[in-house]
Amino acid sequence: MKTVRNRSLVITDPCYIAKEGEWGKGEAFDWEESTINSSIFTDYIWDDTVGGDGSWRVFEIDKILGEGGLMNFVDDYAIALDNVEEHPGNEYYQKTLNRLEAQQKEIGTFSADSGCTGVFYLDEVLKYNPDFQSGLSNKCYTIIEDFSGRVILYKTDEYFHILGIGNKTFYTIG
Repeated sequence: MKTVRNRSLVITDPCYIAKEGEWGKGEAFDWEESTINSSIFTDYIWDDTVGGDGSWRVFEIDKILGEGGLMNFVDDYAIALDNVEEHPGNEYYQKTLNRLEAQQKEIGTFSADSGCTGVFYLDEVLKYNPDFQSGLSNKCYTIIEDFSGRVILYKTDEYFHILGIGNKTFYTIG
């Protein structure tokens, strides 16, 4: 996404935004057959999740980090989670994880059922589909209110993360 100025964002699987019958044929998304396309949304991120369907958490960090600092924080947190899972009871790994968790707060969750996720302007989503939120659990999407800054997609071979750097610093992790 380009630089965002005081816009509310929604992080979700694009299939949750789609109106009934506009996702394409069958379960899999087909860009050519879908009526959801770039003419509806002016600026967005939309990509595969690397790992398929699942759920992700969204965290806000108290301190403002630049792009590199936020990428390093996300990598460190992912490693700490893996270390605690692989070495239960290891005090050093648990302290590392606790230190990182003390610097953030969970602000939402979202899920993917099509193997895709995206970041969209909330006003554009509601213009396209005013019923977007009705019938959906709030665990299917996260809204970031009044964001100003940059939103980027940070992918590795194993993970994808959405990073927000601006008046709020946020990231996603699965």
